[in-house]
Amino acid sequence: MVLLISDLFTGFLALFGLLALADVKGMLGNPPQNLDSGTMVLIAVFELLFVVTFAATAGVFSRAPWARAVTYTAGVALSLTCLGLVLAIPIFIAAARAQLGPAPSPYTLPA
Repeated sequence: MVLLISDLFTGFLALFGLLALADVKGMLGNPPQNLDSGTMVLIAVFELLFVVTFAATAGVFSRAPWARAVTYTAGVALSLTCLGLVLAIPIFIAAARAQLGPAPSPYTLPA
């Protein structure tokens, strides 16, 4: 659940970053401006945050073996933001407790 919230949060950050880039380039009706390197780095960080958290969510839902490592990476990357510090703690706990691998068959008897 926390990964979905972080996906929404980073998705909005990425969307606002792309809107800011479009505004600087003059695509939203304003005259084009010079793009400094700090703005470009910030937009790239927002896009990377979204990609990493979305990959972590996809990995956890598919129970992929690489999901734990990507989820830890998403938690560390998300800690770059203030709200991400609050969201990262449950992400680390969920990543540590996640049971990854193939889902058990509903037809097997418990041992």
